[in-house]
Amino acid sequence: MDNDNESATVKEGHKPKKYLLIGLVIVVIVFVAFLAIGFDLLGSQPPVTGEFPGKGSQTKQSCPYECCINEPYYENRICQGSNYQCINNRCVKTNCPYECCSEGEFSAKLCPSDYECQNNKCKTIDSDKDGLTDIEERESGSNPLVYDTDADGLNDYAEKQRGTNPNNRNSDNDRYDDNADRNPTSTDSANINIQLTKGEWNWDFLGILNALKGDFNIRIAVIKADVSIQNNGNDYTDYARFDVVFRLITSEVKRVTESLGRLNMGETQNKHYEYDLKLSDIPNTLINAVQQHSTQWDVQLQNIQYERF
Repeated sequence: MDNDNESATVKEGHKPKKYLLIGLVIVVIVFVAFLAIGFDLLGSQPPVTGEFPGKGSQTKQSCPYECCINEPYYENRICQGSNYQCINNRCVKTNCPYECCSEGEFSAKLCPSDYECQNNKCKTIDSDKDGLTDIEERESGSNPLVYDTDADGLNDYAEKQRGTNPNNRNSDNDRYDDNADRNPTSTDSANINIQLTKGEWNWDFLGILNALKGDFNIRIAVIKADVSIQNNGNDYTDYARFDVVFRLITSEVKRVTESLGRLNMGETQNKHYEYDLKLSDIPNTLINAVQQHSTQWDVQLQNIQYERF
């Protein structure tokens, strides 16, 4: 009897351990299942749009955007053209790799003010196509929008090459506009050189003898002068004027005013003057000098005038 009771007691003591073990196994299974589901949720990202692919599905949906690259749920859709790249599901032009780019194959990259993009390089602008850039024209004061600022027949670039003023059609202020001027940076002007090449005073002794007897209108001398007029300048003159003055001792006895017309550059004219001098031409204060046939005579050139610039 005692042995039977002990056997029953042992069986009753093993029963709680069996249930404890079963419960522990169930807990472990639930925990592992929870971890598996949690990691699966944490490692997955839902698509931006569209249906979530079925679990375990290997098929990706068509890209609903302009482009898709390596998306987890969408097929690849690349941008057309080698100069585009996919950024945030949009096709964006590649940044300009040059000094500048006009809107075209690359994204636009502009030049500074007064420059324009030519062949991917920033070149200075010449708005009026006269050969001077807008920057150069502003520096010289000419108009960057006008081919020939002073309208003299030379464009602004040609004026700069010649050293003339693009804002003044006659830079040296002579008679010629810059486009017709042989020397546009220096004044063209006549330079008249008038010289006395010969002067004579020939007394008429018989005339003097008769004049002193009372005939004041008889010739008492012949006076002569030769004058050379030369234009040594680099332009013509429309006129030349001068006086030929014959003097006895300190008094003027004869004055001849000469007026010439146009005298071209390099031209020479020669003039001869010859006059009969009467006693009536001589001041009374010089009668004594006439009687002595004075040699104190002179010929002078005075009041020389000509057109100059």
